[in-house]
Amino acid sequence: METITIQVDPETAQAYSAANEAMRRKMVILFRLCVKEITDPNTTLDEAIDRISSEAQGLIPNSGEA
Repeated sequence: METITIQVDPETAQAYSAANEAMRRKMVILFRLCVKEITDPNTTLDEAIDRISSEAQGLIPNSGEA
């Protein structure tokens, strides 16, 4: 893996800083999925969003779960 630096808004920076290691790993996975999908020239933005949503289903519990 490589380390990169990106600019984010203060709220996103705070959320990342406050997250535990497990949540940070989930954030990194979601970021990778987003970059992979939106940079594919054969994928529309709507298709990318649908794929990201489908792949992310197992990463973050539904709000109704305890």
